[in-house]
Amino acid sequence: MELDARALIEAATRRSASAIEAMLSTEDGRFADPGLLAQTLTAALYGTVPPFCHRVLSAADAHEAEKQLTIMFRSYLVAQPRQD
Repeated sequence: MELDARALIEAATRRSASAIEAMLSTEDGRFADPGLLAQTLTAALYGTVPPFCHRVLSAADAHEAEKQLTIMFRSYLVAQPRQD
């Protein structure tokens, strides 16, 4: 943020959301609104990862953080009702 990289961050956020939406859309229509899910996951990703980046984590802590984020995101997707 000190570098005023807002435009770069916004572009990366849009690309991430688009990639996640495309990935979720390939799930045989499993998700009713892949766009909304992608926006939510992107917000969670960009809201949780930067605090980890601002700290110096040991390799073991970084690995554990990755595991915890994976559990969080998988749990969110599994909890989504199936599209009928």
